[in-house]
Amino acid sequence: MKRFAAIVLLLPSLVWAQDDEPPKPWTTSIGAGLALTSGNRETDSLNVSFSTEYDFKTVHVFKSEILYLRGSVDGERTVDRSAASARYERTIRQRAFGFGETTYLRDPFRNLTYSVSPVAGVGYHLVRTDSAQLTLDGAFGVTVERDDVRGRRQYRTWKGGEMFEWSLSPATKLTQKLTALWNRQDFGDALYQLESALATTLAGSLELKVSYRYDHKTRPPLATLKKGDSALFAALVYKVSR
Repeated sequence: MKRFAAIVLLLPSLVWAQDDEPPKPWTTSIGAGLALTSGNRETDSLNVSFSTEYDFKTVHVFKSEILYLRGSVDGERTVDRSAASARYERTIRQRAFGFGETTYLRDPFRNLTYSVSPVAGVGYHLVRTDSAQLTLDGAFGVTVERDDVRGRRQYRTWKGGEMFEWSLSPATKLTQKLTALWNRQDFGDALYQLESALATTLAGSLELKVSYRYDHKTRPPLATLKKGDSALFAALVYKVSR
């Protein structure tokens, strides 16, 4: 007989809020989810996320995200993945902007000790309304990574990205992001990442968020490794603006 229990962890934060105050520039979200199963096979998984955004509705925007995924089956670790990013944008014209961004990846199951990619580039908001936003961007920079097979590598990179946000209702929001990171010396060596999420407000600052993430490395360090890794997870998220 199989038994399933889901435990969602909520991490609180300080809140500075008054209804009659102007919109606050900082928006921070903290969330986590934990799932446990038992029976023929025991499994557990954990996801923890943090994001913050500074947007004073002028020309400056700062965004930062952290994600940690962990999973095991019958006590054996099957997932142990970390990802983080920090990005600064400055508006050039009404819909055009320049940006600098740094991303970090760690995935021992792909023999990836670390991968750091600082880039700089430009972007354009194809759609920018109160309910929807569609953005394209492109950048160049370098990638520094280390794996168990090839050791430390450093190479120049090109990066392309697309981001879509759609407010289905005042309480529900759909987001989708696609990025590609190419080795400038060998375009066949690339990393593609897809992220999709649906978030809905439960009460006040509390949201339920269901996310899907897929990473595809065209040339993993070992031929025995799969090129693609996917994860589907849910969490309770606490969002606060100040």
